[in-house]
Amino acid sequence: MKTNGFLIELHNYEYGVERIIPSAYDPTDQEIHEAFYEELLNLLTARSHLEKALQMRPNDPELTQYAEKIAQLDRLLRAKKSVVLALMPPETGFWKKMHRRAPRSHWWYYLDEIDETEKAGKLMAAS
Repeated sequence: MKTNGFLIELHNYEYGVERIIPSAYDPTDQEIHEAFYEELLNLLTARSHLEKALQMRPNDPELTQYAEKIAQLDRLLRAKKSVVLALMPPETGFWKKMHRRAPRSHWWYYLDEIDETEKAGKLMAAS
């Protein structure tokens, strides 16, 4: 992935975490339910693309300069876990489908399994 593609994925991830996932869950807001599936899938996919790029070019300063920004967004995503799960509860089957397509090292696909105070690394160690 070229740097421009990386920056687009970073923007998509940032937009998803900061703008798509609301800060609080409003069960009366049906609009968000209808759009959330695709938006959540886009957010998770963007995070996977970022991970792949960083793994392929671990010493590339053009990419690694964004590592802290990604970590900050990861923390925010984990902090919004309860809202994500309220909008996409495990009963929908979404998370089981994600588990089948993603390695456990991609903790963002396992939000339904990690404790909000838990570090993502513990999930990875359990695999």
